[in-house]
Amino acid sequence: EVLVSRQYVGVYHFLAVRKELVDNGTVRGAQCKATGCGILGHGNKGAISTSLVVYDSSLCFVCSHLAAGAAHVARRKMDQQAILKNTVFSGTQKRGVVKEDSGEGSEMKANSSVMLIEDHDIVF
Repeated sequence: EVLVSRQYVGVYHFLAVRKELVDNGTVRGAQCKATGCGILGHGNKGAISTSLVVYDSSLCFVCSHLAAGAAHVARRKMDQQAILKNTVFSGTQKRGVVKEDSGEGSEMKANSSVMLIEDHDIVF
């Protein structure tokens, strides 16, 4: 079963699993988010990220299109940090720990349903 099939800027993100794994609840909660980089989050750079739960572990797959070349290392690091900060999944729980977006940037409070890339058990 296809969980994600999406293109964003120079990236195509495709994720599929066996249908019985979705039907029996082994794989659940798949969400896909696109995060742009650059002025106001627009431009031809960014990432597509997919969050899902397999058994009791949260997984996140991140595919990005960032500036190329040795001269753009600082820009890639800035874009990476923007992707990590601005990619927010809703309704995703990590082993019973749930976080809340407080509306104040990246600060989080306990007892809500917001999860960032770095909150996942495994990130690819």
